[in-house]
Amino acid sequence: IMTIHKSKGLEFPFVLVASLGSRFINDRLDKTGVMHKDFGIGLTLFQKEEKWFRSTLLQHAILAKKRKEELDEAVRVLYVAFTRAMDHLVLLGSVSNWEKDQMKYESGSKAEANYLGMIYPHLEKAGIGLRFFERGSLQKQTKSGHASNISINNLMKDAFAGNLQKLEQKDAVIIDERLSYRYPNEDQKFKKSKYSVSELNATHFFDTAISKPRFLSYRQNFSAAEIGTIMHVVMEHIDPQQFHRMDYLKSYMLDLIDRELLLPIEAETVDLSTIMTLAIGDLGKRMANAPMLYRERAFNLLHLNEGTEVVVQGVIDCWFEEEGGIVLLDYKTGKDGWRMDERYQAQLSLYKEALETILNKTVRETYLYLFAEGRVQKVETE
Repeated sequence: IMTIHKSKGLEFPFVLVASLGSRFINDRLDKTGVMHKDFGIGLTLFQKEEKWFRSTLLQHAILAKKRKEELDEAVRVLYVAFTRAMDHLVLLGSVSNWEKDQMKYESGSKAEANYLGMIYPHLEKAGIGLRFFERGSLQKQTKSGHASNISINNLMKDAFAGNLQKLEQKDAVIIDERLSYRYPNEDQKFKKSKYSVSELNATHFFDTAISKPRFLSYRQNFSAAEIGTIMHVVMEHIDPQQFHRMDYLKSYMLDLIDRELLLPIEAETVDLSTIMTLAIGDLGKRMANAPMLYRERAFNLLHLNEGTEVVVQGVIDCWFEEEGGIVLLDYKTGKDGWRMDERYQAQLSLYKEALETILNKTVRETYLYLFAEGRVQKVETE
């Protein structure tokens, strides 16, 4: 059971849409006034001396506008309800006095009152069958009126009274089978079906002794994760053929601020010398010479995790293609570089698997670049 709004985007073989006879909630005039985002405020006209008040033309215009908008929204919501069913759609609505209101429903004059009034005049033309029930024919049965419940109650009474011997052997076997039944792969309900790469990497390597990046030693209002995000923004937009020049790097940082990709206070955390160290090294030169350089590419990968297929979601920082295959590069702003290859081996193995699966090409080399140390770390992936 759910609201129509909650059902948006879902489909079911069999759908019951209930409460079609419930009245729409419409704003009414009161002593204070009404409002609308386009028409403004409609205040009631007061005559204090003569002790009377009246509604104004503006108020009636606002109410008419709001009713039209509410009806338009009601139609959109009803469309959602009608399109949830794949096979069968059952519409349910109730009225307090059908004999009194039948002519109004048939003429369409109740179309602004509720969903039932809106759709009733069109049911016959749409080929939708209509069935009527009187309240007396739908009296709710008590639980004790069901034969199955009676038999279960008697069974439980006998069991608690110490009369289990009255059970036939076949009944006892059936009860035991049903109570002891275990669904296949029951342990899977405790496992997630979708992981981020970071989550899976954490299950392979966990170490609490992580040093604080040196960026934080002089600026305390950014977390390590925020520093990492800042550096990824910088590396995503940088020109690999010019980032070996300090004058370019300084101009580039100002450009990021002008384009509002970074705040000035965020740009201050970036150590340009560590970027330049990457640029003038062998890997940076290979990046500059690569025909195509790809950065910040998101992916979803169907991956086998502990015997179960799960969806892995991640973002690859950088990769480029050479004649010998693909070169994968991941940026890290943390320290403890002496264990970085172990810490992120599982993560880079997933990136490698994703690239090789999607591109159908071989990832030949995998690297980490450690900004905190200005050092390239090669990683042997599985």
